[in-house]
Amino acid sequence: MTQAQKKWSLLPLLQWSTDYLQEKGVPGNRLLVERLLAHVLQLSRVELYLRFDRPLSAEELATYKQLFKRILEHEPLQYVLGETEFMSLMFSVGTGVLIPRPETELLVETALAAGKVLAAHQDRIDVLDVGTGSGCIAISLAAYLDRAQLTAMDVSLEALQWTRKNVERHQLAQRIDIVQHDLLQAPPPPWQRKFDILVANPPYVRAQEYDLLAPEIRLYEPREALWAGDDGLIYYQRLALWAKEILKEQGQFFVEIGDGMAEAVLSLFRARGFHDITLQRDLADKERLVHTITRGEAHE
Repeated sequence: MTQAQKKWSLLPLLQWSTDYLQEKGVPGNRLLVERLLAHVLQLSRVELYLRFDRPLSAEELATYKQLFKRILEHEPLQYVLGETEFMSLMFSVGTGVLIPRPETELLVETALAAGKVLAAHQDRIDVLDVGTGSGCIAISLAAYLDRAQLTAMDVSLEALQWTRKNVERHQLAQRIDIVQHDLLQAPPPPWQRKFDILVANPPYVRAQEYDLLAPEIRLYEPREALWAGDDGLIYYQRLALWAKEILKEQGQFFVEIGDGMAEAVLSLFRARGFHDITLQRDLADKERLVHTITRGEAHE
C-alpha cells in the first residue's frame, strides 16, 4: 500500500504530522497540528484524544493534506483556518490583514475598563480605533461596551474589507463606522464629533528588525501593518501630533508599543504637552501599553 493509499486514524496522523513539522523547523508543531485536525474534522482538541482511533475518510484526509501543505510553506495557521480568536470572539482573517495578537488584549481590556467608568455617567461613548485592520479592537469594545459608538479607521482598503466582514459577522454595523484615512499623509478628517477614547495598535517594527521576523509573519502578513521606519516611531509621532484635536477634553488615549520603545514614546507625548502618562507591561513583563489623558490644550 502506498503512502497515498494508507488508511490513517487520528493519533498516528497527529504524531506523524507533528514529527514532520518539527523536522522541517515549523514552530508550534504539536498545537498547530491539533488545531488543524480539529478544524478539518469539526472536533474539539479534547475530542481528538477521546476518539484517537477514529479513521479519516478519503475526503477528510484530502482536505487535511491540502491545508497541511500550506502550513509547510509557513503560511500562518490563522490564514489557513480563515479565522482566529481574540477577546473570546472569533474574527475572520486572511491575506491583506494583520492577525490579532493575544498581547493586544491588554489594550482592549484597559480601554474597556475606562469606557465602563464613562458609561456610569454618560449615555454614549465615542471611540476611535486608528489602524483597525481586522476590526478586532473596535468590535471587541463595541461587543463588551453597550454604550460605545465606534469609528474604525485604516489606510488599507484590503484590510477594511476584513473589517467590514467582521463587523457584519458580529452584527455591529449600526454601531461601527468604517473610514479609510492615511494619518501619515494628512491631518484627521473634519470629524463631526470628538472622541472620548482613542485606541491604536500602530505598526512599530523597526527597519533592522523586519528581516528577522519569522517567515510566517514576514512572508504573509501585510508589511504596511508592521514596518514603521528606521526607529519604529513614525506613527507615534503622528498620533502625538493630532491626538488632542481628535479627543475631547479629558479624552483618553491608549496605544500599544513594542518592547523597548517606552522611553522614546513617552518622550514624544511629553513633548506634545501630555502629562498624565502611564506605562503598562503585559503578562510577559514586556512594555506594551501607554495610556494618557488630554487636558484639552489646543494643538500647537
